[in-house]
Amino acid sequence: MPEKLTTREKEVLLCIINGINNQEITNKLLISKNTAKNHVYHIMRKMRVHRKTQVIKKAYDMLPQMISDQGNQVI
Repeated sequence: MPEKLTTREKEVLLCIINGINNQEITNKLLISKNTAKNHVYHIMRKMRVHRKTQVIKKAYDMLPQMISDQGNQVI
């Protein structure tokens, strides 16, 4: 991933991986719907994908690298 995700984007990414939709993300993270959409957009842009399903696949594909980069802290 060329650009690193912010802490909040990582929280949103975990929600996406767990199948949580944007409305549920707003409730869980106490953010507005537009903020949730913006985080999802930035995650997809940084991961160079166009769909949430691609985000999930790429996140799982990148998991070993993410673990080693974070000193064994997943995302």
